Amino acid sequence: MKYSRVKYKGFTLIEVVLIIVIIGIVGSIALRSLQSSTEQIRETATREEMELLEKAIIGEKGLVESGIRSNYGYVGDVGSLPPDLDALVANPGGYSTWKGPYINNDFIEAIDDYKKDGWGTLYTYTGGVTITSTGGGSSISKQIARNSSDLTSNTVWGYTFDKQGNQPGDSSSSIIVTLFYPDGSGSMTSSSLSPNSAGRFSFDNSIPIGNHLVRAVYSSANDTTAMYASVTPIGGAYVDLLFTVDFASGSEPDSSFFYISTAGSATLGGTTFQDEDIVKYFYALDDAIIFLDGSSIFSGDEDIDAMHILANGNIAISTTEAAQIGALSFIDEDIVEYNPSSGLASLIFDGGAIFSGNEDVDAIYIYDNGHILLSTTGSATINGTSFDEEDLVDYDPVANTATIVFDGSAIFSNSADINAVHILDSDNYIISTTSSETIGALSFDDEDLAEYDPSSGIATMFFDGDVPFGTSTEDIDAVHVGDGSGALGGGSSSQILRPDGNGSQINLTNSGCGSNYQCVDESSSDDDATIVIRASSSYSYDLYSLENPADTSGSVVSVTVYCRAKRTKNQGSIMPETYIGSTKYSGAEQSLTDSYADYSHTWVVNPNSSVAWTWQDVINLEAGVSIKGQNSNFPAYCTQVWVEIAH
Repeated sequence: MKYSRVKYKGFTLIEVVLIIVIIGIVGSIALRSLQSSTEQIRETATREEMELLEKAIIGEKGLVESGIRSNYGYVGDVGSLPPDLDALVANPGGYSTWKGPYINNDFIEAIDDYKKDGWGTLYTYTGGVTITSTGGGSSISKQIARNSSDLTSNTVWGYTFDKQGNQPGDSSSSIIVTLFYPDGSGSMTSSSLSPNSAGRFSFDNSIPIGNHLVRAVYSSANDTTAMYASVTPIGGAYVDLLFTVDFASGSEPDSSFFYISTAGSATLGGTTFQDEDIVKYFYALDDAIIFLDGSSIFSGDEDIDAMHILANGNIAISTTEAAQIGALSFIDEDIVEYNPSSGLASLIFDGGAIFSGNEDVDAIYIYDNGHILLSTTGSATINGTSFDEEDLVDYDPVANTATIVFDGSAIFSNSADINAVHILDSDNYIISTTSSETIGALSFDDEDLAEYDPSSGIATMFFDGDVPFGTSTEDIDAVHVGDGSGALGGGSSSQILRPDGNGSQINLTNSGCGSNYQCVDESSSDDDATIVIRASSSYSYDLYSLENPADTSGSVVSVTVYCRAKRTKNQGSIMPETYIGSTKYSGAEQSLTDSYADYSHTWVVNPNSSVAWTWQDVINLEAGVSIKGQNSNFPAYCTQVWVEIAH
């Protein structure tokens, strides 16, 4: 067999050289592209890490609890800028106010990872307001504030008023206002002063950012009031402190002022306010102050369309749409009770469980016996009782029944919509409507308040809004005349019951006391001295037996469980508890702050029987607290539990 020989032509030397050159060129281009992408990734990572360092130093604006900013980072806790980045992870000198670490290391093997940029080069930071990266060959700088004084030299100011809204006048010398804040060296300090005769006080140009307690004592009546000032960079903080007594200089009668909210922005007495605000208007003086700043409590832009000032200083509120205060979300058919001192809100009228359909509560008044007078924006039904938007119904929360007490079809000349109501001591109604209406010989508009006498059927003008508002385009959609009155869940008297023994369940860890109930039974809070602790992100609870009531006269109107507690880091929550009929009932979940505050939940009826409380129920009652912290390193503390029985 013969085989043919096939000739294969190979590459010439020049062809091989050309191929090598081409591969080199392509590789060089790819390498340059890869190097460029790597540099971009390193720069992006560096800028993102610098953002985290900024939040560690001065906090995060978007973290809000109970309507106020809750995180101010290292500066908010210590009162000064950190001397270096190490102070964000390790306490720089045994500081008692340091609550770090404020930033986490990504890798245990690289303990200084947070101090290095994307190229592995240490950031330049020496305690000022600028962090600089130089690893990329050119500087990348992050400026966290204009200057250090924006963070450490702010002003806290405000006014003191008595329960009637009066200025202190000559009583100002009997008032001492004290501000507590970190001193910048790891300890707390305080400054005290007396307000001027108008009630104004100011702590000027020396206060760091953060949430700081402001307390005022009126020595003449041994009355104390307090609230937290959320001090922001440059802006500082404004607070009003309201005492529960009258100043010695006297007070104006209740009828000399009223509280209102409007359906849009408006101006009274030179004060401009929004639809989410409540204004206290002294109509004899044509002067007004903002009583409740809605932007500081709501998580979004809202419109208060019903409100009542309670005797305890809290405010019952309903809004035109779904809203949120702190951790509590609610809708337009609900009524919530807001505590201006603690910044907390609780649901006191759950419209979804009471109305037969989805409604909008747009006028309320709270009676002393716990009943709620209300109106809605349209026709509604409660447990078989149907009514229209021009009617007012008396809702009994114990019986879950409603009675029409103001039949609008028999009173108004035409169909109307009541959107604001208050009842005077004379039992006359103060009302406002959504449009121009007529009762008998009186015609009034939506910016007016009419007074209706049910015994005579005659209406008179209580407040003509045309001149004070300076326009006829306003709409009063919430009103309360005079000082706080009524008390949801409140009666003519009350008494406090404190723990006197451990109850059915004891699960929390105690500190500073021999038995858990002894950590929370004091009449005046001892804060960290005796506490019960939960060092976990899941709930656990204690239940305590209570003292027996000393007075069992009258009927029990409500039971309120109070707990004084705090978190130790960024997370923590609490639920007041009752235990009756071998069952535990939890109050609304509320987010803790990093300073001690009071949290509460009111039960208008016995949750075990769903009927009115009896004194035997109270005698059998146990109460307690459920708490959770952030983790095992950052627990939640409770230092005080007590129960208020209204009767």
